[in-house]
Amino acid sequence: MANKTIGRNANTSDFAEVTDVVEITVNTAVLVAPIDKDRIYFAVSVTSKDAYIRFMPATTQPSERKGIFLKKDQIYEMPTDNIYTGEVSIINKKNNEKPEYSITTY
Repeated sequence: MANKTIGRNANTSDFAEVTDVVEITVNTAVLVAPIDKDRIYFAVSVTSKDAYIRFMPATTQPSERKGIFLKKDQIYEMPTDNIYTGEVSIINKKNNEKPEYSITTY
């Protein structure tokens, strides 16, 4: 059995969580990932329409469209040397558009 490297940026998890595709159906921010002090990897993929990934709770300025802008079919991967462990939210670029996204985290 191989030894696992222990450290903040080493993958010590046996499994990654990959969500099903989720559709944003509201014009306010929604939760993508809760606070996770043990998070060492996070990526989000926008599979239809454009959206903003926000490094803040969904309830903070819930209708504000700001953050990292992702176009349809783009993926944002957090740098593993400085991972954000707080709440992540997402909001659609335009009113009434329904972008879909999925996340991978461990």
